[in-house]
Amino acid sequence: MKTIDLKKRREDYALQVVPDSFRQWGWISLTSVLLGATSAMFPLAWGSDLVQAFGLHNFLIGMVIITIVIGTVSFLLTNIASETGLDMDLITSGSGFGYKGAGITSLIYAVSYLIFFAMEGAIIASAIHTHFPILPMWLVYICIGFIFIPLTWYGISALNYIMWITLPIYLTLLCIAIFLVIHHHDSVNLFSAAAGDKIGTTGQHGLLELLASAVPLLAMATSSADIGRFIPKSQRRISTLVIGYGISSLTFLGATVLGVWLGLSLHNSDPGVYFPLLLGGWGVVLVVITQVRSNVINTYAGSLALTTFFSRTFGFAPGRHYWVIAIALLSTLLMFGHILDHLLSVLIFQSVFIIAWVVAVISYILLNKSIFKLSPETFRIQKGEIPNYHVVGMTALIIALLASVPMAFGIFGEFGKILAPFVSGGLAFLVVLLMRIFYKEVKQNV
Repeated sequence: MKTIDLKKRREDYALQVVPDSFRQWGWISLTSVLLGATSAMFPLAWGSDLVQAFGLHNFLIGMVIITIVIGTVSFLLTNIASETGLDMDLITSGSGFGYKGAGITSLIYAVSYLIFFAMEGAIIASAIHTHFPILPMWLVYICIGFIFIPLTWYGISALNYIMWITLPIYLTLLCIAIFLVIHHHDSVNLFSAAAGDKIGTTGQHGLLELLASAVPLLAMATSSADIGRFIPKSQRRISTLVIGYGISSLTFLGATVLGVWLGLSLHNSDPGVYFPLLLGGWGVVLVVITQVRSNVINTYAGSLALTTFFSRTFGFAPGRHYWVIAIALLSTLLMFGHILDHLLSVLIFQSVFIIAWVVAVISYILLNKSIFKLSPETFRIQKGEIPNYHVVGMTALIIALLASVPMAFGIFGEFGKILAPFVSGGLAFLVVLLMRIFYKEVKQNV
């Protein structure tokens, strides 16, 4: 019987290639881990909010586009991760950013998961406090924050068990809620509503604005690489399809659409409110389970990102499991600071950074490695093999941010704010292409 060192289970090869001997999970188990994001409260609430803001017609078109884009990026990154055993940070370091340059992107990666953790945690706290007002909110915040330390201490092993144990409970309670809405409430026919499109304010740039608001969710595609590196090579083809397009479809054409239907039928967009009203105490259980499934992913991925950032930037590497504690502590502080009240400003910067980073990596892989063959097809990740700050990726990132950040904060008006993520991604792709012409990468052989 194969055994795996407990230290390796805690570390999950945070700074190393995952060897074939550690890939003991099948594609079904790994897919179930990523379903944690799909089964969270966020897609339900987000879908309902988008319809109210941009109209049902724009929403449905937007979800199809988002599914294809994020699904394709996820497919490409998962395929690379499974083939090489690299996580997103190691892929980034070997794709035009360099050893320390990848550490910079990891910091924003970590911040993204801190924000998602705090947002999901705030929903749990609200549901618990509403039904158990005797519990002070500060105590609920602390309990929610620190329960995820033991749940993610042993990394992918613990995540796999948690997802399988909670999945039947989640599905049972969700089906009961749907049954109650169909038989005891005036459920909405989405197809009829879409034809009339009388819901929400579509606006002149409604679809474009909706797509811009979805850019931060590219983080879902990058987390696919962090999980995909554990896929056995023999299962790579089916795994990359399911994790890439399957998870994206379930999230954006499944969970968000379900959230719209529930929100319109119950006249409330907050699942943390309507599930407890539908199911009573079991509704609170449903909310808690969904948030646990989501936040174990946020804690795990965030700990990987912090490990990378501090190790590459400062040479400080106490171990991934210690950064699990940091993620829990910092996320709890964000909940105390009412991060949801300032979420829009944070997400504006996050969106332009994420799309610049991801597009630059994808462009480097497709153009430099695959099409024009200007870089080795293998990913060189060792400190002595690559520069600290690779000029191609870092230049693309800096130029994209210099142009898009002022736009994101409204200097060029509301339409400029909508265009900011697209300008960021477009410039990142273009600069990588131009650097291919002006930078003698073949000579440097990096």
